[in-house]
Amino acid sequence: MTEVVHKEFDKYLTIYFSKKRSCGCTSIDNVCDKCYQHLQNVKHYIECGIPLRYFDLDLEVLKDTGNIVNKQQYMLKMQLYNNIKNYIKNLDLNFAQGKGILICGDMGTGKTTALMNIAKEACNKNKNIQVVYMSELINDIFNGRSIIDNMSYFDGIFCENLEHVYVKKDSNYVDTVIDTLFSLSIKYNIPLFITTNLTVSQLKDRLTPHAFSLLHEICDIYSLEGIDVRKKSAL
Repeated sequence: MTEVVHKEFDKYLTIYFSKKRSCGCTSIDNVCDKCYQHLQNVKHYIECGIPLRYFDLDLEVLKDTGNIVNKQQYMLKMQLYNNIKNYIKNLDLNFAQGKGILICGDMGTGKTTALMNIAKEACNKNKNIQVVYMSELINDIFNGRSIIDNMSYFDGIFCENLEHVYVKKDSNYVDTVIDTLFSLSIKYNIPLFITTNLTVSQLKDRLTPHAFSLLHEICDIYSLEGIDVRKKSAL
């Protein structure tokens, strides 16, 4: 393991064994087969960039209605839950077809939770995936390093916070990057999984017409609404 992976893995072990486990495992030194397989998967999660807080956060949390204030928000959340569940059930076929997902909506409504469950299942099936934050992607390209240069190497790419690409960089530069990312997704048949706090209407205004058209070809698009669960839990 690299130093970064080792450090993150140690953090996870502390959390994992702090909870009483039904199997009786209490440390990495002597674990059952089930815990061993899970911890092997966790190493893969870390290598692929999945944030630690999502390792044990399963899809069922999307069924929590604590941040829902009306029927429309509930219907959107249940639609997403069912479609993500079906996507995971047919993950091999969906990846083979290059079928991606974009989730728009408010902060703290479950966008990343939904997509990280797909990412974890992809890891469990030994797919070569990577989670990238769009602001970092832009900076890496600007500094001569880019996941885009090696895009054909991956089975799927998870892009967090699409809106962040518009914060610091020249808009023409950003437009070129996004167009390239979407075009290569089609060229190499690699699914993109994208989260954004922007609405579909706002995306249409931000993206080039070409990129907006490509987006509809490469991704199924969902929206989420509701109260930010992070702020709600802090009240």
